[in-house]
Amino acid sequence: MATFNEQLAERFGRGPARFASQDFTLVTRSRSNPHPTVNYSIRQYVNAKVDVPGTWGFTDKREIPTQDEILTNDDPEDLLKVPRNEVVGPWPSKAKYLYNHYELLREDAIAPLRNVVSEMRAEPHTMEKDSVEDSHIYEKTYITSFTFAHGGIAARVTFSPRRIGKKVLWEQSKRLLPGSLVALTPANDMFQTICKVAVIASRPLAGVQQNPPEVDIYFACPGEIEIDPQQEWVMVESAIGYFEAQRHTLKSLQKMAGEVFPMADYIVGLERDIQPPCYLKRLPSEDMDNQISVDVPEDGYGLDDSQASALHRMLSKELAIVQGPPGT
Repeated sequence: MATFNEQLAERFGRGPARFASQDFTLVTRSRSNPHPTVNYSIRQYVNAKVDVPGTWGFTDKREIPTQDEILTNDDPEDLLKVPRNEVVGPWPSKAKYLYNHYELLREDAIAPLRNVVSEMRAEPHTMEKDSVEDSHIYEKTYITSFTFAHGGIAARVTFSPRRIGKKVLWEQSKRLLPGSLVALTPANDMFQTICKVAVIASRPLAGVQQNPPEVDIYFACPGEIEIDPQQEWVMVESAIGYFEAQRHTLKSLQKMAGEVFPMADYIVGLERDIQPPCYLKRLPSEDMDNQISVDVPEDGYGLDDSQASALHRMLSKELAIVQGPPGT
């Protein structure tokens, strides 16, 4: 019988810490100091609440969708109201720019799962080959145990791949990748009233190759954790997109609301007068012979006029957009 914590290191990364700089990692271990030390400033920064007036509350919004957001009805009046991306003229403020882009990106991240759930509500017995929403469907899902991991309380679930309709080569498959967004519903409800949103915590190869396959999931918040091992669930995911990649961008947009926004004058305000960078304002000229340790060929660097102009603009302006063929 498999032990409760089997493949724990593979599931939750509890292997040896990598050597890294203390300035950029939470846990640091070096050859001179084998005992790990914790950089609490990073944790404090990540966990700090961003409270900025005039941000429409998006800085407090969780990136993982709620049940109501996924179970939105098809009634036009019930559809989510997503702000527009203003493509003409400057934005009224940095906060408005960040808010709109946060909501647009978040909708792109969660809309595929909402479409899958909507399809399952209408066709609860559909097979994957008949899905028009690129649905991945796992029936006979059961919560078997819990693990207290660094990232939170992870629920281990087993499932049946019957509705896939074919053998899955898990070594190559992109199904249930860590960070993917999934939705669970009781088998006797099929998303009519209940939808539990979760994120895949880990997918060890040994776990998905056994019968029945198993993965670990994080529920969206502790209050939504289900613990009944007898309850049968159906779990779905979308084959479109990858939530984890967008999740970090969403959290960064929230953090930016309370920080300095680089290039805001140009990106938000559409300022046309591009200023020189700060280092050039402090020191308008510099002898580059003291900064470059390689010999300069007699013909310079072999740049044509357009390349030389692009190089000059990159060194002398805060913002430069250089376009060219691959290798530019």
